[in-house]
Amino acid sequence: MFSNSKLYLFLAIFYLGILGCASEELTSARLYIQQENWEKAEEFLVKALEVEPENPEIPYLLGKLIYAKGKEWGKMNEMFDLALNLNEEKVILEGGTVKEYVEQSRSQYWTNSYNSGVNEFSKFRKLLGDGRKTSLKKAISSFKEA
Repeated sequence: MFSNSKLYLFLAIFYLGILGCASEELTSARLYIQQENWEKAEEFLVKALEVEPENPEIPYLLGKLIYAKGKEWGKMNEMFDLALNLNEEKVILEGGTVKEYVEQSRSQYWTNSYNSGVNEFSKFRKLLGDGRKTSLKKAISSFKEA
């Protein structure tokens, strides 16, 4: 029993260390992110941004986990720019700076869109008939996203 209580104490300290002094809103948002409840995560990230307007991690998370997932590239870039303007050198999440995370995320989404366009264009070249037109439109759309 004694070892279990030490384990619980360690886990509690570890959990508090990870969360730091984050607001209730940011803590709630992180829990919803873990649960992959994106609607609630967005709600609480927006609230967290109101409470902690100087925290660049919040707009970064909004951009990456909410707007990018929904392919809302304009909103994603708006949040990324806000995070960079707040403090691009702040260390967040797993130890990287805001600037590093934003560059990595933008590169990842650009690469995904570009590769999707390449795949659709390859399909277009192999197809005959009506499928060609649809595939070409998808390729063009993906290249425009990139």
